[in-house]
Amino acid sequence: MPDDLEDQSRRGLLGRSLAGSRAPEFHARIDAAPYDLLEAADDVEARRLLLAPNHAALNVSPVYRGLARELCAHLSPRARAIGAVDTVLRESDGTLCGEHASSAALEFVLRRAGIRTAGRRVLIVTDPACASDESAPLLVPDLIALLKLFGADTIALRNWPRGTTFQPDAAALSCEILFSLVDPEAEFNAPLPWDEFPKLEALVDLCGAPIRPPFVLEAKRRGWKTASGFELRAAAAAASAEIFQGRSFLPAVTSSLIADLRRDWSNIVLIGMPGSGKTTIGKVLAHRLKRRFIDIDAWVEDEVGKPTHRIYREDGEAFFRGVESEMIRRASTLRGVVVATGGGSCIRADNRLRLAANGTLWWVQRPLEKLATADRPILQSQGATKLWAEREAFYRSAADRIVTAASIDAAVNQILGAD
Repeated sequence: MPDDLEDQSRRGLLGRSLAGSRAPEFHARIDAAPYDLLEAADDVEARRLLLAPNHAALNVSPVYRGLARELCAHLSPRARAIGAVDTVLRESDGTLCGEHASSAALEFVLRRAGIRTAGRRVLIVTDPACASDESAPLLVPDLIALLKLFGADTIALRNWPRGTTFQPDAAALSCEILFSLVDPEAEFNAPLPWDEFPKLEALVDLCGAPIRPPFVLEAKRRGWKTASGFELRAAAAAASAEIFQGRSFLPAVTSSLIADLRRDWSNIVLIGMPGSGKTTIGKVLAHRLKRRFIDIDAWVEDEVGKPTHRIYREDGEAFFRGVESEMIRRASTLRGVVVATGGGSCIRADNRLRLAANGTLWWVQRPLEKLATADRPILQSQGATKLWAEREAFYRSAADRIVTAASIDAAVNQILGAD
């Protein structure tokens, strides 16, 4: 928007580098007012944008929240109690009022997950690089102030720099609730020593970009209560809209927004034996849903420059699996696509985690005697029965849902008709 155009209905996000921000999409789903991304290279430019009359309200990314607080003539009670500002409103006299939308968002997300912080021992594990991320809804000092307001008994803060092994001390091991501000890639590559936390019962992942970060998946597997950064970002958008519009609708709107975004952004991932019909089912699904279709085996062939059977014959299975894992890593960063995996894609634990991070995994089951064997070297060399015995446990542990491929149409309709 031109700098000299004043529009009191406009809202936006102020930051330094906002490429890839999904804030406009969050806000477009709950608020009809225009929402802009405003990039400022330094404090001077940020000050000008904050003081200019172009926008009625702005969310402020971490890098400029200190400046925003300085420029506010007054603060809301919650912002004053926390000592921080993440949202500014322009009053009728042109002065700025500081708000803290993320505090209401966190309170909602914790309540929704059934996580009670009052009287509990809390551990915050943070990667300094992730904690300063422009998309982070909460800074560590804000989180600590909020947890104190929420009545946490003790709060332990431990840094976990990338590329190192986390070594919990006694205070960390006594925690009951873990807040993670760790880079998602670290979650894939360096899991926490979960079995060493005897009292842990809830995990809140605040930095993970995926819909289901690895730490959340592990916590769910252990039966702990969980909340994710994806949910917090949706709640923060709704809380901001409440502030912008001056009316209350947080619980209903946020729950609906989370459900809608999870449906629209989650990938549909088809796993299962080679020759079970994953590619055909995936193509029909993608056409019906108007989504992009990705065939991992085809991506591998394009990357290497030759068909699968030649890759196996000339380069070996280990080489194929390495390229396959890289293609899965790339595909798992996408949102709202249909993915047909290879029959062996779920063998590696890292592949399973990455596919699940932004996807719902559908296990396509078909009678072994009906599996198609053409151009499937592993199936041809080992036989369906032996391959099934080796892989059935991997499919079962990875699958969120099961679909029976009695026919292509029946399988597609079963997936489309799922809740």
